[in-house]
Amino acid sequence: MMTWMPCVSSAENAGTIQLTVLLGEFGDTTPLQGANVKCYDQDGSERTPMTSTVTTDMDGVAKLDYTIKHLSFYKKGKWDSGFFEESRNPDIICKVSSPAGAATPIISMFTDTQWDRKQEALVDLGTIVVAPDRIKRGDVGDANGCGPAFFPATLNRLAEEKTGMGVGCSNHDYCYGNCKGETQKSCDDEARRIWRSECERKLNGETTKTICKEGLAEAMYMAVTSSAGTKAFKADQEKFCGGDDDEYDDDDCENECCRSLTYL
Repeated sequence: MMTWMPCVSSAENAGTIQLTVLLGEFGDTTPLQGANVKCYDQDGSERTPMTSTVTTDMDGVAKLDYTIKHLSFYKKGKWDSGFFEESRNPDIICKVSSPAGAATPIISMFTDTQWDRKQEALVDLGTIVVAPDRIKRGDVGDANGCGPAFFPATLNRLAEEKTGMGVGCSNHDYCYGNCKGETQKSCDDEARRIWRSECERKLNGETTKTICKEGLAEAMYMAVTSSAGTKAFKADQEKFCGGDDDEYDDDDCENECCRSLTYL
């Protein structure tokens, strides 16, 4: 006698999301221990938590447990409800932030969204390089917002509101005034990472995020790496670190800050 068995989709299992967090500063990176990491399923204007909050270990690695869910179109409980099977996988995005009272506070940053990421026992999201929160850390400097210093403050504040990039702009201003070895390139690259992360922070779909990252964030990066950005960097270095305004010659430098200048 033949026995008919119902078609059963794969059962839910436990999986692990892995992310390595590095702190970027002075053009170099080091593993960041003690950072908070939490991952979500990005669904348009909503984010559904996939994991609890986990802290990174001494190697900067966070391993977060998540549930591998079925992909059946007819059953409830899947991560997404797309028509095609692969579209029912989660769109994974992780947030990295500082715990309260952290010795090195960081800017809260987001990984690039992994759209329709295949569910596996180990989902390795690779590495994210985060930036120190220079204002919370008490670094020397000042910020004029998203725009050149000679613009009226009202225009720079308006630019912040319209772009939503104020956090990166302010941190970038403080980086330009750093006297411990930051260069224009290290500051500009840091700002670019923050701006692209801000695009990921926005609760939008893949196309909108891509336009933000490849359009707005890259345009802002091109602006700060221009000759105007070089002039601003040199002005802040002179203001906060001392040095000669007209000549940036290693032979004339008397401090580490002067020697760290970027020549473009």
